[in-house]
Amino acid sequence: KHEISVVFPNHILLGKSTSDDYTASLIVVSNDFFSQLRHRATFRNHLAYHMEPAFRLNDEQYESIVNCFNLIKTICKIESPTKTAMLINAMDILSQLLDEFRFTNSKYTWTSNEQVFIDFYEILIANYQKSREVKFYADKVCLSPKYFGTIIKQTTGVGVSEWIANYVILQAKSLLDKSARLSVQQIAIQLGFSDQASFCRYFKAHTGISPKAYRIERREERKGL
Repeated sequence: KHEISVVFPNHILLGKSTSDDYTASLIVVSNDFFSQLRHRATFRNHLAYHMEPAFRLNDEQYESIVNCFNLIKTICKIESPTKTAMLINAMDILSQLLDEFRFTNSKYTWTSNEQVFIDFYEILIANYQKSREVKFYADKVCLSPKYFGTIIKQTTGVGVSEWIANYVILQAKSLLDKSARLSVQQIAIQLGFSDQASFCRYFKAHTGISPKAYRIERREERKGL
């Protein structure tokens, strides 16, 4: 009763048995949608869920999660140009509640390497506009860049540079998509780039298209909804 599990891609599960009175509510996320979530704060403590996917909620916590489930179900049924954005926001709320409840209820103890990643991610959220250099973040956690990079890669399967780039691009896409009044130049400054040209080169290197092309592409997608 009141047990919840969070299972990430590539985490192999083997179903063994269920009792006759077993019921469950599921949220299944597509790869495309998950790619929009994975470099947000959403389920940022995914390493903990990998080590211990299931944990139990008390009655009050369970009621809060059920309310989130129902909100997500409602959003899924509506037709709106902002549907994806609403779903992402709802999933963010769900993930933050689960992180909080898991921290309160779980007995899992972080390894030192996992703690390095958690510290890095919190620092990244606060400083991505200031620096995109591995050394900057290695210095913040008091490790050499080489050793820091090894820890993050071994712990998460994703390199430090990729974590940084993906987070910056996520923020850039959000601004390009939702802040129509901001010019590309203004977005570049807001993200901490020295000029529009350097931002455009960075964005295209990691997405394959220019910021302007991405903005047009998203506008056309919304028209088609």
